[in-house]
Amino acid sequence: MELQFSLDSGKLIIKKDGEVVDTKHSLLSFIRWTERETPLNKKELRNMEEISGIKIPEFYLQFIQLTGGDNPEVVDHPGETVCFSSATVMGGRFEQHPIMDGIEDIQDHSTAFVAEFAYEYNNEDDSDHALTARTLKLLPLYSSNGSAMCLDFSESATDPKVVCADTAEPDVFPAADNFLDFLLHLEII
Repeated sequence: MELQFSLDSGKLIIKKDGEVVDTKHSLLSFIRWTERETPLNKKELRNMEEISGIKIPEFYLQFIQLTGGDNPEVVDHPGETVCFSSATVMGGRFEQHPIMDGIEDIQDHSTAFVAEFAYEYNNEDDSDHALTARTLKLLPLYSSNGSAMCLDFSESATDPKVVCADTAEPDVFPAADNFLDFLLHLEII
């Protein structure tokens, strides 16, 4: 699946395999994003890829460049907080994971997150985070209430699933089949 993103007056336009995805029936039609003002730091991204063992997909870099990782604005809707919820998140319990500050800017926290996450989940010593991170193949989207929504590259290098990494347990639970499914199922509360 090839994804491409663009913004039209802050509204996210998604193309899947060259065709525009109809977002009218999702809550994306009420969400406005602010385009990033500075380019992504390629050196920092290469460092994150080296530590994590993950080749960051172009669609995700394009999404972050467009949305800037900022808090999405809700317009013409009674709710005000964008979140992701799923019955499969957290082992079958229905939970909502608010996107408090937006989808986080990958270069602001991913390198540290990957190393810390690898240590917590695999009990490896601090000196070997790169090996552990390659085993996990998780790239954080955002953190909420002690958990992190992540792209999971363990089954596919190009079409990652979305999982919820529970930092209290620690454990990982399925959330969405892919990034497009994740975006189309955002909710507003």
